Amino acid sequence: MRSIAIVGANLAGGRAVEALRQAGFDGRITLIGEEPWRPYERPPLSKEVLWDPANVPDNFFLQDEAWYDDNRIDMRLGTRAEAIDLAGGGVRLPGGELVQADRILLATGGHARKLNLAGSDCANVHYLRTRDDATRMALDLREGASIVIVGMGVIGAEVAASAVKLGCKVTVVEPMPVPMERALGRRFGQWLGEEHRKRGVATHFNCGVTGFRFAGTVSARSRRTMAP
Repeated sequence: MRSIAIVGANLAGGRAVEALRQAGFDGRITLIGEEPWRPYERPPLSKEVLWDPANVPDNFFLQDEAWYDDNRIDMRLGTRAEAIDLAGGGVRLPGGELVQADRILLATGGHARKLNLAGSDCANVHYLRTRDDATRMALDLREGASIVIVGMGVIGAEVAASAVKLGCKVTVVEPMPVPMERALGRRFGQWLGEEHRKRGVATHFNCGVTGFRFAGTVSARSRRTMAP
């Protein structure tokens, strides 16, 4: 095997690049990623990046730019893989360019699931998955701003805490009776909800969202739901 193309310049793709070089693979490695950034850790997106998008923590990126140069990694960032070309033996990029490879590793990760609800395409409705998502969201987390967070899983809880830290008025809508009950149990969920309430978060549990209304701000029209 003389070459490998990795589709997905995320944590998995970045660690795969490192592992290949550490294992002694000396062939050509091409790393293809839709985002313009070299591989990075996602946990800071809901914390440090929201607090100060211009100053990410030192350990945000897996490696510095020099590491990829020193290890001869062909970085194709800001580039979407369009197709796997089995006949041509590689990955097709926009415009028809073929990145040839003896092996292809798919490490594409996932996308944030978007709500198919009225008003969900408003400019003030954010989803958090990428660094650019966090940077855009941070612009709206101004002191005194009213923020509604739909869902209080790990990311929702962290964003709520970050928004409070930044001086926002935070409301959380969560369809379960307590947050993260399925994963961590009712007792922990009750404790987590109470800790957020102590810090000023208004919580609406066992409550779903039917849409968003935009009138200078975004508000949620909720309906009571039965817990699954």
